[in-house]
Amino acid sequence: MSKLSKIVIFCLCLLLLTQAAEVGGKIKQPKQGKKRVTKFNFDQMKVLLKGEEKTYTSFVYPNGLFKFTNVPVGTYIMKIEDIDHFFESVAVEIISHEDKEYIRAFEYDMKNGKGKKVKHPIVFKPTAPKQYYEIKEPFNVLSFFQNPMMIMMVVSIGLVFLMNKMPKPNKEEMAEMNKNMGSLPSFLTGGGS
Repeated sequence: MSKLSKIVIFCLCLLLLTQAAEVGGKIKQPKQGKKRVTKFNFDQMKVLLKGEEKTYTSFVYPNGLFKFTNVPVGTYIMKIEDIDHFFESVAVEIISHEDKEYIRAFEYDMKNGKGKKVKHPIVFKPTAPKQYYEIKEPFNVLSFFQNPMMIMMVVSIGLVFLMNKMPKPNKEEMAEMNKNMGSLPSFLTGGGS
């Protein structure tokens, strides 16, 4: 290689290094009162920085810090992959102005795109724990009576008890009613003409 080509390659490498930034942040554990909800397992977490052309991956240090080095100018989506928790995504813009890189970060939503501005270095907090199984509801006595078959059974038994509480018919009144039935017109008693 000639001396001129070595100088050109060196200048190109220097130019590429100056057009790259360092993006970093921290994952904070949520606190509930005085004790932590669940301990994070940082060994299983991965931070992704997805660009149009390339995806960068960073693992999380035991203290919750992560860092991407030599990230070129562009727009990226930063996501955290964890098996135990959900995290919000962040849109990251790296802009070069007068040979200096500026990093801007925004909350990211799939529907609306960029949201409100976030400080750099970016601090992530979990939004919700992941649940892989449906939590079984505890036994409830009232749910037993919400069954339609049980409702029909309770109503039937209630009617049986109410029938016992009805007044007994008087035999004299019944005999008088039967006599009156005899004096009814024949079309009411079912007699033919």
